[in-house]
Amino acid sequence: APYPLALAYAALTRSQQGKPAEALMQQAIALAPDDALVRYLQGLHLRATGDSLASLEALGLAVTLDPENPAYQAELASAYRLLGRLHEAEYWFEAAVRVSNGDARFQSLLAQFYADEAHNLTDAGVDALADAARVSDEADIQAGYGWALYLAGRQAEALTLLETLLHAEPDN
Repeated sequence: APYPLALAYAALTRSQQGKPAEALMQQAIALAPDDALVRYLQGLHLRATGDSLASLEALGLAVTLDPENPAYQAELASAYRLLGRLHEAEYWFEAAVRVSNGDARFQSLLAQFYADEAHNLTDAGVDALADAARVSDEADIQAGYGWALYLAGRQAEALTLLETLLHAEPDN
């Protein structure tokens, strides 16, 4: 008997290569319609094929089936972000941080969202970036935090942080 996860992974791989994959994905879903991972892979497959709304629906179903998986929540947030629905994206990025108990990977995703979208930077965004900067030594997160400080009107703090980064990594 075929394995639904193997079929779903094969479909995702093919769709990312621009090859037909819908039949494989439909077979995986028929075999395991209530499998959160199959639905998550379906969402990624649909995103790869350019169907953002259907991707959002599949990722939402994955979150419904496994509400304690922060990776599913982060991908759902990304799906909302791709559609320009920033408030929903923010909600799901924050949910991923909560469910993961503050895992640095999900804090970084939330911080990058705030930095990239310049969304809500006077309060929650600056706080999220500060949290991520505390747990990460990645220059991009640090620079995003510096930029957020600048946008929030805290130019002196921003300048100090950005100058420190430039001295530490002059070629970055």
